[in-house]
Amino acid sequence: MPAVPKKEDAPEATEVGLKHSAAWMRSYLEDPVPFHPDSKMPAYGPPTLSHQEIEELARYLSLLRGRPELNRQPKFRDTFPEPLKT
Repeated sequence: MPAVPKKEDAPEATEVGLKHSAAWMRSYLEDPVPFHPDSKMPAYGPPTLSHQEIEELARYLSLLRGRPELNRQPKFRDTFPEPLKT
């Protein structure tokens, strides 16, 4: 029987679209470790999910902005990791 995930195993995503752009979420979903080296989240890049699936998921997450009646505008806090030096 698989372990039951604990609430603290996943972040609250109800308002994630107010904090991060779809581009940031797409990159994070593909490989979260460059963003947060101690991340427990697995990479969902191919072959786990296709580029199209990741794009659709990122677009959906970018629409999560909490209660619609509050009509809040996003204030992105996107930070992308530095490119690897070769």
